[in-house]
Amino acid sequence: WAYGDVNVTVNGCTFADYRGIKMYAEDKAKTLVSQEEVVRQAQAKANDIMAQAQVKNYNGAPALFIDGKVYPPMFATIRTIDDNTSHADEDYYRHLGESGIKVFFLICDTEWLKPGAFKLFKEEAELLLRAVPDAYIVMRIGMHAPPLWCKENPDETLTYSDGKKKSVFLFTESYRAEYTDGFYSFASEKWRADAAEALKQTHKMVSECDFAERVIGYFFAAGGTSEWYYPTPMCYTEKTNFCDSGGFRTIYNGLDFPDVYGDLSPAFRRSFSQYLTEKYKTNEALQAAWGQSDVTLDNPTIPDYAARYHIYEADYDALHAEVLSNAPDPEAPSNENCVGQFLNIEHRRDVFDFFRALHRATAESVIYFGKVVKSLDRGKVTGAFYGSAGCTRFYDFAQIGSTDHILKSGVIDFLASPSVYENRGPGGIAGQRQNFDSFRLKNTIFVVEDDVRTHMEKRIWRSFYDLYTLEDSLGVMKRDFGRNLSQNLYSWWFDQILGGKRYKVPEMYPVLERMQQLAHEAFSKDRTTASEIALIYDEESYHVISDLANQELIEYFRYYEVDKVGAPIDRYLHNDMTYDEMPDYKLYIFVNTLYLSDEEREQIKKKLQRNGATALFLYGSGIINPDRSPMLCAENITDLTGIKVEQTDGIYFAKYRITGENELTRELPDDEIYGDYKYTLVYNSSSYFGKRRELTPVLFPLLAANDADAEVLGVFLDSEKDAIVRKRADGFTSIYAGTKNLTADVVRAIARGAGCHIYSSSGDVF
Repeated sequence: WAYGDVNVTVNGCTFADYRGIKMYAEDKAKTLVSQEEVVRQAQAKANDIMAQAQVKNYNGAPALFIDGKVYPPMFATIRTIDDNTSHADEDYYRHLGESGIKVFFLICDTEWLKPGAFKLFKEEAELLLRAVPDAYIVMRIGMHAPPLWCKENPDETLTYSDGKKKSVFLFTESYRAEYTDGFYSFASEKWRADAAEALKQTHKMVSECDFAERVIGYFFAAGGTSEWYYPTPMCYTEKTNFCDSGGFRTIYNGLDFPDVYGDLSPAFRRSFSQYLTEKYKTNEALQAAWGQSDVTLDNPTIPDYAARYHIYEADYDALHAEVLSNAPDPEAPSNENCVGQFLNIEHRRDVFDFFRALHRATAESVIYFGKVVKSLDRGKVTGAFYGSAGCTRFYDFAQIGSTDHILKSGVIDFLASPSVYENRGPGGIAGQRQNFDSFRLKNTIFVVEDDVRTHMEKRIWRSFYDLYTLEDSLGVMKRDFGRNLSQNLYSWWFDQILGGKRYKVPEMYPVLERMQQLAHEAFSKDRTTASEIALIYDEESYHVISDLANQELIEYFRYYEVDKVGAPIDRYLHNDMTYDEMPDYKLYIFVNTLYLSDEEREQIKKKLQRNGATALFLYGSGIINPDRSPMLCAENITDLTGIKVEQTDGIYFAKYRITGENELTRELPDDEIYGDYKYTLVYNSSSYFGKRRELTPVLFPLLAANDADAEVLGVFLDSEKDAIVRKRADGFTSIYAGTKNLTADVVRAIARGAGCHIYSSSGDVF
């Protein structure tokens, strides 16, 4: 034993892989002391030199601790790798360190993907630590499979119904490549295993470096732009917007394959089978749910493009309907696969299950890599991009829908997303894509990738964001930093300009230093929430309504209205309402809770009844109940809200006027038309060069209140049906708004009526 390999395990980590510990233990072994004494001393030595990072509660919210010391935001990530060359700037790192930034995310690919990548990482890590000796490093590590691997493993790559492999161009912070033979499937167990071996190799190489004790975590990167999405859509049709599929320079081979769909790869089929087996248990149960007598758990069918009509094509047909002055009103597009913008889940539960499984497979991969790192060293934090419900595609990207599953896994310490690429300019609000208050209940951190553009960008990008001066840049940086503190968010500044330029300005360093001082001061205070309003979302509901309707319900309401209400507002999943740790709120706004079981409905009502709260339900809340027949009907909305709602087929505008005379409507003008978007919806993205969103929300079907016992607060203009009504339900006040968008002033009036304190009525971002 004394002269063989030394295997000392501390917290599940074998320290034979650590150069310093190995040498220490071997030296002790030569003195012929007992094995137990060598183990004891080696463990003590390991605990002395290896930084221990963890996330734990600090003053009421999760925080990052390193060796017992709290580290509040902000962190930093600099893009430095171009092909096989590092452009790291030691002076830039030194200035950031002197400004108080101590945690840096360094970009690193595996040797499996890019031979020589670790050498580049090592050089940058050593340069960083020369500049900032007390810095800590989180490795932003690419888990991508190489193009050759995809060619050699066709069963493990995204496969379409025409049998072709779609060629894509993968662009990340440090790697660019043509994937001409298809893209690796996030459901592939072989990819997970091979990538895990590459991860372990990287971990071993880190452990043998002199700076090993400064590496505190791993941030897993995969998919398009490393953000865990598929760069090609799951369904190609003539009515799909190909140009917004989520990748830079995605190659489509022309448009010669309409009505083609994925994923039919053996890798996903295995994953789909596992998901269905867990959900349905038996073939008989699956066959009954799907209404397909020949389907089996081992061989589930993949729904074709026609079955997915509700995702894109229903909206396309509705918005392109011919409207002539002497023609009748257009009928809402509908077939056996949809009910307006809704999936006809009664007959197409296979479509729902397919997308649930597709997104769950991505989550399982994130968890898989988290387990690998935790098995090597429990003292490391782990994270990944996942859960971006907004600024992305709700179906094709396959990286939402199982956030709660990841948060409960116990092996992922933080999830991340950039803020949305809209409304980022001066005077706007860089809205968040995730329900970050859910994270707090599971002792997990949400980290914003603050890739805040500045006046240092190229000319065209300055124009995208209306950032022309240093004052403009500092304004948006202060705004985003203040948002992070007030909403208990972590964040890193992301300088995507090669070698760093975005924040490499002498006048910025004192501001960054002041921010770090304020962050430490803020973290020393009570960090529990003071909000009286909560937004409630549902992950399952993403996949029962069209992609556009998801945008209207979730994105535009949240990005353009919520932060202008004038009061702090928290964001949760409805599952969180069962947690004792979730505070009671005066007003709950149910944004997209479309799919709710009997049990979930009871849990929601129980929470509302605890303090007689007010519940504001948006369009279609509770319309689908998997425990009832029919599963989709207006009566299910009534069951949830306590307000009678009726369904009217056809295409209707969402425009309405406020009516009635009460404390809610008194402050609102009765001649203003609501239901449309009041603000210019600005794309701050190169994908939409020079464009602005032009949207007029339509409702199909119309789901309007029709309750003689309810108080009418607003009336739809084209249908003359009740748009917003209020009624005292079973132990709570229920308000139903049959529209997808409520402006900030309407929400403010409802919040004030619910007894919530309004700090600002100006309509400014609060």
